[in-house]
Amino acid sequence: MTIQDSLLNQFHTGSKFNQKNVMVKLRLKRCGRKQRAIYRIVAIDVRSRREGKDLQKVGFYDPIQNQTYLNVPAIRYFLEKGAQPTGTVHDILRKTELFKVKEGPS
Repeated sequence: MTIQDSLLNQFHTGSKFNQKNVMVKLRLKRCGRKQRAIYRIVAIDVRSRREGKDLQKVGFYDPIQNQTYLNVPAIRYFLEKGAQPTGTVHDILRKTELFKVKEGPS
């Protein structure tokens, strides 16, 4: 079963939602304990809540120890399929040079 199929299976066939226009975001999902947050980077449907069911875990980010782990092939797959990263995830991806920073003419 592909990721797109699993996304489409989440919705009832009688809903008014157009199943071909599913929007996916790369978003942070909080985990860890109190006062010690760690975030998972997940691919998730835009209509899901922050702690909702994700499609795939594609990395994690620990802001306290400044550690990042990214599953680069999975992230590239979702970006090629049109997934939009949130602002914070975009900054994390830019720091790891997954997004090339465009410089103006000098």
